[in-house]
Amino acid sequence: MRKLSLPSRKKTTFSVVTFFVFLVLCLDSCKKNLSDQAVTITDPAVEKITNWVESQKAGKTAAGIAKIQSVIDAMDLPGLSIEKLSDKERMFIIPLNKSFVAKFNMDSNPVNVLLFIENENGVIRRGNIVQFVPEQGKQVNKLAPNSFYNLYNGMTPVLGKFTFLSMLGIFQYEIENKDGGISSFKISSKKNNSPSSVLTSASSCTEWYYVTTTTYPDGHTEENWEYLYTTCSSCAPWEDCNENGSGGGSSGGGENGEGEPEVVASFTKAENWVVTSATDQAWHVRSYENLYGQKTGTNPSLFTSVIHSSTAIFNGNGSSATWQALNTVVFLKESNAFAVADVSGKITTFSGDYPVHNSKTWYSPIEFP
Repeated sequence: MRKLSLPSRKKTTFSVVTFFVFLVLCLDSCKKNLSDQAVTITDPAVEKITNWVESQKAGKTAAGIAKIQSVIDAMDLPGLSIEKLSDKERMFIIPLNKSFVAKFNMDSNPVNVLLFIENENGVIRRGNIVQFVPEQGKQVNKLAPNSFYNLYNGMTPVLGKFTFLSMLGIFQYEIENKDGGISSFKISSKKNNSPSSVLTSASSCTEWYYVTTTTYPDGHTEENWEYLYTTCSSCAPWEDCNENGSGGGSSGGGENGEGEPEVVASFTKAENWVVTSATDQAWHVRSYENLYGQKTGTNPSLFTSVIHSSTAIFNGNGSSATWQALNTVVFLKESNAFAVADVSGKITTFSGDYPVHNSKTWYSPIEFP
């Protein structure tokens, strides 16, 4: 019988070591290639975004330009992600690194990102710094995928607070979703010639407030006004105009001082509309939207956002029809003059299933005169 010749242990060990060295070198090479690719990212969106942010420096003071440059310096371009907003618009999200600091949420360690919305013509129509603070007791280092899509389209919300700032770090508005289906929307608004503080007699003065509208699961809302500061025609909008120099604090935003138009009024409006109904009116489906807008300077009112809340079916006359929402998209168009809600779903009755698709459009100067 011929004796089998076994390979030596030394050769086998050498072969295994050689293989793993080769594997490590390959992985290291792949890692370098991926890193190089990330650094030299060439997505057309990157150039579009950087050009848009640079354009925001126009008309700003030296301090304003420095603030915008600090945003540019903090942009993590390799971290760019793209999300769908609607069939006609998409969103670009870019993380901001730890070098970026805003005066809001400083004690909450927020996740800071840039959010840009591109319209159907490929033009960025809006850009914001957005700070996300998760619900109490939780810590996150980055936003979950599709966080903004869910926020804007009424999907399962991310629990926490989204604070929207301008490129100068000026507060725009805030959306917060809490456990139990409670949501709130905060904007800054003003009251003219308010008697609640001591004002200069020679000036027409304005008190500014945070206005928070909270919506509860049963549909009822509550509104809370929180005093911020006072501005008068005889001083800059970011200065305290109280006669005794107290009671309001300074730094009320500085929009005019940085070349941004003054927000004359902010609006909130809850809307509901009939998506579809039975010919005999035995049932109907309603959709619920929250419209938000602002008026700046002498310009017409424009929408700032539209957020879908829910859809529901209402039965009558012994009907037992059921409703299944399949897709709801809300978006702004025509330079924020129009808000659109587009709802698709399915009605089930004793005679079968029926597809539903309908939309509703609102015009901002009519909704917010």
